[in-house]
Amino acid sequence: MKYCPNCGNKIENTQVFCNKCGKKLVNSDHKSEKDKYQNSQLQHKISRNGQIERGNSKLWAIIVSVIVVILLVVALMFAGYYFYKNVFLGNSSINIFQSDSETTQNNKQATINVLSSEFSENFMNADNTGGYEGFNIGMSKQEIKSKFGEPDNRISMDIGNIEKYHNIGIYYGIDDTVSSVYILPEAISVSDFKQFHGEPTVETDEKLVYDDNSDNGFTIFVNKENGEVQSIENTYQVDEDSLNSMDLKKIN
Repeated sequence: MKYCPNCGNKIENTQVFCNKCGKKLVNSDHKSEKDKYQNSQLQHKISRNGQIERGNSKLWAIIVSVIVVILLVVALMFAGYYFYKNVFLGNSSINIFQSDSETTQNNKQATINVLSSEFSENFMNADNTGGYEGFNIGMSKQEIKSKFGEPDNRISMDIGNIEKYHNIGIYYGIDDTVSSVYILPEAISVSDFKQFHGEPTVETDEKLVYDDNSDNGFTIFVNKENGEVQSIENTYQVDEDSLNSMDLKKIN
């Protein structure tokens, strides 16, 4: 049994108003049930938010793990490539950052076949007065060494000391820049050279001169030594009067 807080009249637990003074009564049991319901909803919401947060954390953990695995795979591939090129093949001097085109170009410079249609087309019948295969007139010593490394050898010719890069020779002028670029074939006889490329325009005991076209802008000089081709140069064109004045003896 309960009592009205206003007039002290006896009331039932379920009464909403006092039947004596009309005071509105607070039903504590109802309020308690309501509070329990609200608390239950609040706990459910908190629990649900916690599950969402835990789910997000797991998703981010998966994403991070995938990224780490990808980076590890890339690193292993890079290391494998480096090992293959520099250890397995024994090419410790290869720059792994060098592009394929540069590598191909440098490999081409290892051997130049002067008795080939490619050489005939690209050198004997083309203007290469500015250089050949990346060795260009005007390049400094540092530029040459940075691009091609140290020379294989040094030889002496009439013009002076020549730095040899495989089948290409470089002569530096007084300012240490490339003044002349030569092709230096190995064990090619003069007769074989003439048989492949034809008779020269002019020939002396020291050289062959190929210049049948007076308007193409270049002349080919082939230096001879002991019956073999010593060097080949593609240089600026010499006109007919100048050829005759050089005291070159034409072969009949």
